[in-house]
Amino acid sequence: MSYWIFQGNPDYKDKDDRYFDITKYVFEEDILTWEVRQRHCINQIKVRDLVFIWRSDGKQKGSGGIIAKGIIISEVRFNEEKDIYQVDVKILERKVTPEAGMVLRSELKDDIYLSQLLILKQASGTNYRLSEEEFKLLEQVWNKTRSIIKKDNMNPKDSFFPMLEEYNPRLTATQYEFLLENELIIKRSWLDTLYYLYQMGGQGTCKQIAIKYGDNAQHYNSNAINIAKAIHKETNCKVYQREDGNIDFWPILFYGKDLEGSSEGVFIWKLREPLLEAIQCMEKKGMFKFMKEKEEFARNMILYGPPGTGKTYHSAIYAIAICDHKKIDDLKNTSYEEILSRYNELKRAGRISFTTFHQSYGYEEFIEGIQPMITEQNDIGESIGEIGYRYKDGVFKQFCKRASTIKVQSSSLGIEEDTQVWCVLLDGTGESDLKKSCFKDNTIRIGWHTYDKIITEQTPDLTNKARTILFNFQERMKIGDIVLIQKSNSSIDAIGVITGDYEFSSEENEYYPRKRDVKWIATNIDENITNINGEKRLDRKTVYSLNRIDFFSIMELITKYTNQQDVEEEPQPYVFIIDEINRGNISKIFGELITLIEETKRLGSSEEITVSLPYTGDLFGVPNNVYVLGTMNTADRSIALMDTALRRRFQFIEMMPNSNVLNQIGVSTITVNGETLDVVKMLDIINKRIEYLFDREHMIGHAFFTSLKENPTIEQLASIFKKSIIPLLQEYFYEDYEKIQLVLGDNGKEDKYKFILDEPLKIRDLFNGSPDIDLPQKRYRIQEAAFYDIQSYKKIGLGL
Repeated sequence: MSYWIFQGNPDYKDKDDRYFDITKYVFEEDILTWEVRQRHCINQIKVRDLVFIWRSDGKQKGSGGIIAKGIIISEVRFNEEKDIYQVDVKILERKVTPEAGMVLRSELKDDIYLSQLLILKQASGTNYRLSEEEFKLLEQVWNKTRSIIKKDNMNPKDSFFPMLEEYNPRLTATQYEFLLENELIIKRSWLDTLYYLYQMGGQGTCKQIAIKYGDNAQHYNSNAINIAKAIHKETNCKVYQREDGNIDFWPILFYGKDLEGSSEGVFIWKLREPLLEAIQCMEKKGMFKFMKEKEEFARNMILYGPPGTGKTYHSAIYAIAICDHKKIDDLKNTSYEEILSRYNELKRAGRISFTTFHQSYGYEEFIEGIQPMITEQNDIGESIGEIGYRYKDGVFKQFCKRASTIKVQSSSLGIEEDTQVWCVLLDGTGESDLKKSCFKDNTIRIGWHTYDKIITEQTPDLTNKARTILFNFQERMKIGDIVLIQKSNSSIDAIGVITGDYEFSSEENEYYPRKRDVKWIATNIDENITNINGEKRLDRKTVYSLNRIDFFSIMELITKYTNQQDVEEEPQPYVFIIDEINRGNISKIFGELITLIEETKRLGSSEEITVSLPYTGDLFGVPNNVYVLGTMNTADRSIALMDTALRRRFQFIEMMPNSNVLNQIGVSTITVNGETLDVVKMLDIINKRIEYLFDREHMIGHAFFTSLKENPTIEQLASIFKKSIIPLLQEYFYEDYEKIQLVLGDNGKEDKYKFILDEPLKIRDLFNGSPDIDLPQKRYRIQEAAFYDIQSYKKIGLGL
């Protein structure tokens, strides 16, 4: 849904020179037909969009403002007779005079927030799009649930600065709340400064926060500035400029003043009123609970237990708890959908990574290795197709790079973390006159010189591919984006940053008139980027985005060709999950990492250790904010092979069958043909028998039965037993069906209810003579029909 203001002029004359009475039209008609004069709005206005009708001042100064509220009830259409686009609006409420409650333009001009409406700055339009926040504020004024907030009522007292007349970021409480809750914009770990200031009454110094809550003053100062910069980047809100011409970001969040004669800091911050309101709302929603009740986690943990106990699912819960500083018990009461949603958010943000060990998994996949590749061209562009090799980082090494530090050159290059990477062909691969010219002039250029300067959807005689390329160059490229110049299908010969908007100049270059200014970081290089491009070769397109290349990889590449090494610490927790950790060859996979993952040997610890890796020679250490979380199936025979050195470095958290989970999700019983089976009690009986006959490490997990929640039928129960329970028991007891019968209670059932049916063997019918060896007296087979009879399950034990 979108939101609009449609403006009408009371002094408007039609083609017959007659005045159009907008007030009468709105007052008398329930359905209005309104012109759509702003062409960019034609495809944006949709049915069910909400609209405020605005009457301009006309000749009567001060009489204009909002006189009605309505809803769009038709698509935008073209009226050929009048040669204009139109749309229909149904009036929901009208207030056409001040006495009736219309919202006067003069009042809105005085409001601290609504005075920034586009219609008050550019009054000559007909259709104005509103943000949802602007619409809600206008709606509150329209409904008289909010008063006009005048600027002179907002001035902070006690010599705090800057005053609102001097500087106002014009952010509402709702906007602050949205920004602070969005971790893709603002990291959770930065929020402590704002929350602790809120707890201290809304104002204080960074040193006072440090004295009260721990850490140091610089920590809280940095976090506040990080938040302010992130908000400015996201909203492009105005920043405060000092008299000396320098800018400050902190006024986006605070008022401030010098604090004289105090040993607890020299400058005090005071939360802005909308920000204070936002923090209050977040507090009510429990957003800061993690700061009150932090749960400490070991850096290396393994969740272990029998199959079907939810180890993989609980690894997601533990990962979220670590990343969000939450308690495990709180998350266990959170719905599966919410857990999955938050888990995927953190994966997309790069803070959680997941891998599964197996017997062929090795050091090369985990840390680093040498990868074969086919070289397509030699140095002069000839195809040779020889086999070559390159170094490739493993998944854990890549993850540690991402978690430790981010190299940034934003101060001089204008590169942001969400920058887009583009690949550009300058008159083909290899060398060209165009490429030399662009390197010299700090530009990139493309052709299509016979077409208009601005390409639109209506531009004729363009293929879809060409139109996409031109739109990429004209519309989608932004200042600050990174551009790579293609040399071959696997390599580039230049790296640059876009510094200029789209231009068209055929005077400068007749055949390549479309251009953008670029700041070159490196030219005339030969850099193979296949490894950071997802092992994909480059396409022969003139302009396209390289979505496989992430920020960290491109910054590492840029750092290689610059001398800048500005480093921003990354204190947030990162979690690397290793499923089935005991199935891999631990010594082969971890190598020297077996020492580096110890908590006391992590980067930043007192006994910090780094090692030189065998292939690349890189110095490598494990960051202190990386948590390694493994899962292990205790019923797997490979557990005996688990490396003792690894055992000593991990904390083990037992995950045993918990039949109470089935009670919690509502599958404690199922009813078939009037017969009720106690599923929880059945599982407990089976597990007690397994523990007696074998051990507790091989019990049956509750997770096998959770599918009964969605499908509580005998067919589903039969599927669970046939496909999961029986195969597990066969594995556990090495085909000893007599013990399997004991577990399932078949030894005390009538034959028709037995899952494992035993039949006597007549040796004489099978063998000649009298064999002098110990032969089984029975044969066993799985009885299919028993799985579909509820009595087969009820007779597993008493009371079912």
